Amino acid sequence: MLNDFLHIDDGHTLITASTVGVSLAEWIRLEAETAGEKASLELMQQYQLDVIPLVASDGHAYEYYGTLQPGQYTQARRNPISYKDTLPSNTHIKEVIKSFVVNKRGFYFLRNRGEICGIITLADLNNRQVKTYLYGLLCDLETDISQFVKKSIPEEEVVEYLEEAAAAGSDHKRRKGSEVLSRYYRDAEDDLRIHITEYLYLSHYFYLIEDKGLFDRPLKYNVQHWKEISRGINGIRNIVAHPAQPLIQHPGELEQVWEQLESIYDLDFRLRHWSSTLLKPKP
Repeated sequence: MLNDFLHIDDGHTLITASTVGVSLAEWIRLEAETAGEKASLELMQQYQLDVIPLVASDGHAYEYYGTLQPGQYTQARRNPISYKDTLPSNTHIKEVIKSFVVNKRGFYFLRNRGEICGIITLADLNNRQVKTYLYGLLCDLETDISQFVKKSIPEEEVVEYLEEAAAAGSDHKRRKGSEVLSRYYRDAEDDLRIHITEYLYLSHYFYLIEDKGLFDRPLKYNVQHWKEISRGINGIRNIVAHPAQPLIQHPGELEQVWEQLESIYDLDFRLRHWSSTLLKPKP
């Protein structure tokens, strides 16, 4: 497909439907004039697909065979490609995910200037470019939440929290607290004056904001909402941090990914907007 990694005003790499989808020249297909249900089912089962485009003699696709139920290769129906089956090929990946969730679909044909030029399915969302997009969002969020904590909580209180975490809590929490403190004190001995927030993991920021009640003022979350979004964002962060792990393994997981994605955008907006207007840096 097109490698349209274009940089936009917010500094993110632009990932579109055509970046992660499959082009007309590359997709698995059948000839429209000779295609039948049996041949389509055999091809779908062979490649674990729910959709097989049918290409006419003029080289364009006007129809497709689709399974009646995802992953069930006993029956297939021949359908015309309608407008609702399509998305513009330059649709941003965030809107692609939203369309899949809102319309409860497993695929879209991609259109460009009125012609079908490709296809994107749920499986394509496990493409590495989608994780590249999510990684950029999480980097921005971690940078902004670090600045927020640095402005809001005195450094000695952050160190105190880490010392408590290193002495108590779960094994994982103790290990992460000890690791951060070890690097912080070692660098201090080497006269590297780096603020403690530069060493924290994303989960540390969430715990600190919750402990200090900053989710309420100035971020305007209630405690339950804060717990839900922090848990969700941590979840998707852990997936993105492991390149070999798929983003979604079955269709039902996509709605959760969408909710996590919305949470990232919302939290980063609140951090940038409200922290800059309602919170002054501490001396």
